[in-house]
Amino acid sequence: MSTLIRVGLISAALSLVSCSGAFKGHSPIPGNANTIEQIYNQHQANTNPIFQQPAPAPASDTELWGYTRQVNNELSVHFPRLPNPTIILYVFPHLSLEGNPVPGYSTVFQMYEKVEYALPGELLMQ
Repeated sequence: MSTLIRVGLISAALSLVSCSGAFKGHSPIPGNANTIEQIYNQHQANTNPIFQQPAPAPASDTELWGYTRQVNNELSVHFPRLPNPTIILYVFPHLSLEGNPVPGYSTVFQMYEKVEYALPGELLMQ
């Protein structure tokens, strides 16, 4: 065995031994730590009371216009899909490698493997 391999094995063994005794006799969590319930209750007491109130109900449907889906704020309007033509291929009847007849069939696939999207203003919509 070469000296370089021996040095590597010895240093790896020493580092594992030194890591195993790092917390021996010491707990990473102090013994007087709060419980999860105490931490949660303390957090609830310190939060701003305005955030604990329910949101007021809108007075009318017109106040919801910023939260509703409309044509002008849809992602498909801002990032349209680039054209990806569909190709239809007809496979003629043939014999398989084992000599069994295979009937003719059509299959459909896209010209490009993955869907690409245009950046805003990159593709003019007709």
